Amino acid sequence: MKRSVSITNWALCSALAAMLFISCVFDTSDPFYYDNLFKKEYEYCRAFLDRHFYYRDSLPDSLENFSSVDSLYLSVHEPNTQYVTRSDAKKFLQRFKSAADTSLGILVDSVHPGVVISYVYPGSVADGARLAVFDTILCVDSTVLSGMDMNTILGKLSRQTGLTKILRYKRDTVTIQDTLKIGEYFLPPVFCDSINSDVFYLYVSSFVDTPISSKITAQEIEAALKSSSWAAYTIIDLRDNPGGDFGQGIMTASKFVPSQSGILRTREWVVDTLRDSLISDADTVDFSTRTFYLLTDDVTAAASEIVVSAIRRNVPASKIVGSKTYGFGVLSIVSPTPDSGYAAVTCAELFTITGEPYKNNGIIPDISVPADKDALEYALNEIDTDILIQNPALITHISRIKEKYRPANKIQFCTRWIKNPAK
Repeated sequence: MKRSVSITNWALCSALAAMLFISCVFDTSDPFYYDNLFKKEYEYCRAFLDRHFYYRDSLPDSLENFSSVDSLYLSVHEPNTQYVTRSDAKKFLQRFKSAADTSLGILVDSVHPGVVISYVYPGSVADGARLAVFDTILCVDSTVLSGMDMNTILGKLSRQTGLTKILRYKRDTVTIQDTLKIGEYFLPPVFCDSINSDVFYLYVSSFVDTPISSKITAQEIEAALKSSSWAAYTIIDLRDNPGGDFGQGIMTASKFVPSQSGILRTREWVVDTLRDSLISDADTVDFSTRTFYLLTDDVTAAASEIVVSAIRRNVPASKIVGSKTYGFGVLSIVSPTPDSGYAAVTCAELFTITGEPYKNNGIIPDISVPADKDALEYALNEIDTDILIQNPALITHISRIKEKYRPANKIQFCTRWIKNPAK
């Protein structure tokens, strides 16, 4: 039976599903605690796999006869279905922190006396130290920056967490010296800039929600689009975007489509039923009357493909420029386990609104760009060939900025979390 599901109802279904699982409160004074914990860990993960695993034919005949949870999960031979032990949990979570960076948290441009700060990342060390745009850094640890190449300068500004840097910088006519300690911060998932009076550029690095960053992708995109209502053309750069949070993909796609428009179809295994669902627009925001150029490559995947597909279907004045997307096309559900590990299970397959599968197919662009060419250059020339003639350094400038926003981890994923209700 077909049904239409809003993102609110989807979240409610997830919350109800979470209530099905066992408690993770244990008596550590019990002499059989560790045996019991293994049994509870195994039973939890076995039930989680049985309730949600989409590829039913790949399940073993019995889920009971395995020596470990890891061997049970490996038996289904599905790369996005995995068990993560407590000792590996931190490494696993890093995958969902692809927007993390370690540095002082500034963008700089070379000038004669040193480097001038062109941007300060919110929440970064530099932000906390109140460094500001147009401050000119003259020295780092007594090393004069004037005449030094940019790669060497960036190396001096980015080092191991906890190391201190002594900066001497100039603000207006005043020279200031300060000591800063390098630390981790989260890059905003969205960067935007005006190309000229007609063209607005928006780079989306990943789809993240509040557990990962104080910046939420869908909200950042909405704010950027509202601030650029003047733009005749908007370029949305989804290159190097491997996906992220499923809900954020849906919420982002909702910004671009008319009310109640379809966004995608899913086929999901829930408990003992294969359910086909139509997921529709989740809010009243609608930017579908604008002209969009979407930039894609072979890393563009999962939640990014949801957005690309929804815009292609619902925004008449849109073009996809670049290369074929990755073709991820499945959804994973993730939950913490009783022993502080994580269980990740592929629970659904994703389809375009017209029923075409994403998996292994990807999305073919309207304008294909050769691998040795730049999709942004193609999009700008499609809009107006004079743009790059008037600003020949533009592509290099944006590429440099993207380097600071681009996720370090390009593992493709589309994830929905279920939090264990027992604390």
